Amino acid sequence: MKIGLFADLHYAKGITYGTRQCGQSLLKLQRILNRLSNADLLVNLGDALNEGASPRDNAGNLQAFQAVLAASGKPVYHVLGNHDTHAFPRPALISSGPEGGYSFMAGETACLVLDGNYVKSGLSYYETSWDWTDSALPEGQIHWLQRELEKAQGPVIVFCHQNLDIRPGDPHVVSNAGRVERILEDSGKVAAVIQGHYHPGYFQHINGIPYYTLKAVCEGEGCPCALLETGSGEPSVQWMEA
Repeated sequence: MKIGLFADLHYAKGITYGTRQCGQSLLKLQRILNRLSNADLLVNLGDALNEGASPRDNAGNLQAFQAVLAASGKPVYHVLGNHDTHAFPRPALISSGPEGGYSFMAGETACLVLDGNYVKSGLSYYETSWDWTDSALPEGQIHWLQRELEKAQGPVIVFCHQNLDIRPGDPHVVSNAGRVERILEDSGKVAAVIQGHYHPGYFQHINGIPYYTLKAVCEGEGCPCALLETGSGEPSVQWMEA
């Protein structure tokens, strides 16, 4: 099974700030979809949309983004990013369970999609004011993750926008990453963790689990993406430029 990956489009028509070329991200996405034409399905790792100047702009950006994806003809699974929560209710992008996470199958591989858009107290970003550096997996979602890992019959891939691999002092990492890491390791089933959020991208192995952090599409002129191939043993991830 081949899974096409991209992260952090931050698409918003006509908007540029800092090094983020938000208005160019839809054109980049079209190039990415062409590059990933042999993928069986696609996973958006979050922050697909940047907040626009008005609710009407936000709605138009979402419609344009969804139209480009629909034209690919491939199944698409979305991970919710912190910027996505600024302008849209959760159902606009994903339909998840009450704990925030959801799952799907990619061949024999169970794919678990996590939602790190919660503050340490357990409230979701939709329920309280928040700072992007305050992120955590809530207790209900952690219990859901444990249940899903227990019932998985084959290898598992975990997707999250916020980062789950401990990097001391890095605010892109959820505050309870140590606990989450132990749960993933103790299961003995997690073949890989795939993330976005940290725009430069990153990779590390922790206790036998590879953590892949994709580069952001919105940054500069680059057009990064990746192709994940699942099967027996550790999955293969091919980094690409479209």
